[in-house]
Amino acid sequence: MTVDSEGFSATMNVLMIQIGHNGITLLNGGLTGADGADLEKFGKQAIQKLEQAAQQ
Repeated sequence: MTVDSEGFSATMNVLMIQIGHNGITLLNGGLTGADGADLEKFGKQAIQKLEQAAQQ
């Protein structure tokens, strides 16, 4: 996703995770471009934590 604002562009990556009734949305971005690999790493950690929360 690219967002235009006041003459400059910001690149954004969005990751939405849903496990059962638990969900989370992760977003990263920046003026020079966001690293999707970092968001994927954080997403995997979030999935583990959501799975643990869903079991309780």
